[in-house]
Amino acid sequence: MKILVVEDTEDSRILLEDELRLHGNDVDSATNGVEALDKAHGSPPDLIISDILMPVMDGFGLCYEVKKDERLRKIPFIFYTATYTDQRDKELAISLGASRFILKPTDITRFLQIIDEVEREYREGSLPIPKHPLKPHHELDVMHSESLICKLDDKVKELQREREALQQSEARLHEAQRIANIGHWEWDILTNDLCWSDQIYCLFGLQPREINPTYASFLERILPEDRENVTKAVNEALTLGVPYDIDHRICLPDGTVRFVHEQAEVFEGDTGKPIRMIGTVQDITARKLAESQLRILSQAVEQSPVSVVIADLDGTLEYVNPKFTEITGYSSEEVIGGGYSILQSGHTSDEEYQKLWETITSGKEWRGEFASRTKDGELFWESATISPIRERDGTITHFLGIKEDISIRKEYEERLLHQANFDQLTDLPNRVLALDRLSQARVMAHREGNIVVVMYVDLDNFKYINDTMGHAIGDICLIDASKRLIANVQEGDTVARLGGDEFLVILNDLETIDEAEIVAEKILDAFTRPFSSRGQDIYMTASIGMTVCPADGTDAQVLLRNADAAVNMAKAKGRNNFSYFMSSMNLHATKRLEMESELRQALGRNELSLHYQPLVDISNGDLLGAEALLRWKNPKLGSVPPLEFIPLAEETGLIIPIGEWVLHSACREASKWQQEGQPLMRIAVNISSRQLRKEGKDLLSIINQVIEETGLSPECLELEVTENALMEDIQEAVRQLEALSAAGLYLSIDDFGTGYSSLSYLKCFPFTTLKIDREFVQDVMIDANNAALVSAIIAMAHSLGLKVIAEGVEDAEQLIFLHEQGSDIAQGYYFSKPIPAEEFGQLVSSGNRFEF
Repeated sequence: MKILVVEDTEDSRILLEDELRLHGNDVDSATNGVEALDKAHGSPPDLIISDILMPVMDGFGLCYEVKKDERLRKIPFIFYTATYTDQRDKELAISLGASRFILKPTDITRFLQIIDEVEREYREGSLPIPKHPLKPHHELDVMHSESLICKLDDKVKELQREREALQQSEARLHEAQRIANIGHWEWDILTNDLCWSDQIYCLFGLQPREINPTYASFLERILPEDRENVTKAVNEALTLGVPYDIDHRICLPDGTVRFVHEQAEVFEGDTGKPIRMIGTVQDITARKLAESQLRILSQAVEQSPVSVVIADLDGTLEYVNPKFTEITGYSSEEVIGGGYSILQSGHTSDEEYQKLWETITSGKEWRGEFASRTKDGELFWESATISPIRERDGTITHFLGIKEDISIRKEYEERLLHQANFDQLTDLPNRVLALDRLSQARVMAHREGNIVVVMYVDLDNFKYINDTMGHAIGDICLIDASKRLIANVQEGDTVARLGGDEFLVILNDLETIDEAEIVAEKILDAFTRPFSSRGQDIYMTASIGMTVCPADGTDAQVLLRNADAAVNMAKAKGRNNFSYFMSSMNLHATKRLEMESELRQALGRNELSLHYQPLVDISNGDLLGAEALLRWKNPKLGSVPPLEFIPLAEETGLIIPIGEWVLHSACREASKWQQEGQPLMRIAVNISSRQLRKEGKDLLSIINQVIEETGLSPECLELEVTENALMEDIQEAVRQLEALSAAGLYLSIDDFGTGYSSLSYLKCFPFTTLKIDREFVQDVMIDANNAALVSAIIAMAHSLGLKVIAEGVEDAEQLIFLHEQGSDIAQGYYFSKPIPAEEFGQLVSSGNRFEF
């Protein structure tokens, strides 16, 4: 196929081009939508694969332009993006005519399968080709109508002026008054006779002719607070011979208060004195209520915490509320009569504004975010909803914009993302980002046939500097050390801080290891120069451990361990030098083989057991349940730490039968406690990535069988899944977890903050609980960055509707901090170490509350 790849990030673009060419495709590329559109017009491709966020023109804009071009619109279009997205992005992509919407990272085999599917659908003619771009919307109908009352007023006045005609059309007048809720009266001043129409009686809540109509009986029905104004108006009319027009309230026999509008005219005799007065009374309660509601609505808009703007059909602003002027710095006089373009910052393309305009003029609602500028030139972000305002017949008359300043949220998201991927002190990539880059580097090296060298750099005697000169001096040295490392590598290489005085250097795309040795020598030489701090010279060398990919391994974690082992060898050789990883360093290999052999027989020998660590409600100390933790005691090896044998079980696949045994054992024990009369508690069990990938039996089938055999209620079982397990196969993980959630099981994401997940990924999974890793909890009282990160994680989890468990709580200060930040549940040695089932049963039976 002839494929056009549109990607502004060079590394990602090259990786994708190479992989597609490797599978026999003719590949061209572009770095933005405008360049891609030019190439497509010059030589139309068979397929377009595009990112979303790009300069000049983004992916959505490109898709829109392609699909509206008669020559190009049939070309299949695939979005391939790692951009923070939500469901609306996918809906927008599909509405624009995209064939697929794929999130990075995606396994290349699956990616190529999707391309084949799209190509086949294109040949078969089953790909949708939209006649025009569509977007999700809903219409806001604003109905306004002038009531029939005014017309009926005119009619009544006309009938009053033609009294003789009124008498001939009494039936019609009566019906009109009923419809308009209006009645008339006539007062013969000379005889003091007063007559009311039937509708007057109805307005007063009376039956026609129920009482004798008099001026006194009329005043009786007026609310006492309004009588004086009515009497004054009548007297002035009689004295001056002028009509009166007044609103007042009346009280019905059942106590109901109604608003009426009354107007009357005085007729004089030949002597110039008043002889007759004719008037009308109309019930205007509904209008008064409407006016009150309109006044409240007006006040709400004026006092709204978000900007409200109204524009005519040409986009000319007719109204802005005070919040708009507060945020933008423009007064209403400066913007009314002009266009909204006065706020444009240049960050949003003209094409995007054009799409917005086309959306709202077509009668649809537009939602989105864009950057604007204040009168002082400051940039700020807005989340906006713009909707058409319609007459009752559907005609669009105006456009309503509701806009919220989200600058703080944007800044917070960017800061949180940066904190998750970069070291706070040196601003270098942290362990998470370094491992991700290492994974990318090894893929590229495999494709190009080159090598990658991983350097583990450890600063010699740094602990001594920290202990003797203080952490402030130590931090200055670490920052200087990071700069020296960066200065001695190429632009495409990576320098990361793993923690403490440990750094990682990834040298990409090397042809020989000699090139790595040159870099190592340069780094060692750079560290021979003294570190200066407050006028004092500090001498600190470095030791470097190096490992080669693919010769020493291809897995990122394995390469990291190899480099760590090599740096230990460099330190053993006297420090201030470098050492390569050698297989002879892996003295643990023999032990590993022995451990694997023993582990394969552990289940049959009943060497495995479960310990339980309480889960405690932070708000009141209630015991909510426990996490089941696997333990192994072997006659030869003794008590083997879980950190040693569980990774081995994962690697060898033994975790499948062991995991099934853990599920059975934990559920059986929990069911037993319930049968003994203990409170209903939740048991948390860890699930491995292999179990999620269905390498053994289907996980849901296993759990259904366990629940059936043990009698444990599904809501008493919680499954804990680590971030890394989710990232291995996101689609399969989502499918499995949704099935488990539908079965009534609780799901928890474990060790949050140590893996590769992001907010956009987290929203994909049906979790009920988020578990903060002990690594962050242990240092919250001494590390401000950890404290800030824990607070951010708790707030983020609650915003997504998740409960939060903090593990590794070891003292009261940590517990108080977590309680203040809103954490729901705590787990750690402060309450209890993991204990055998018998002891945990005794703990439950002795009382289910911790005092703290």
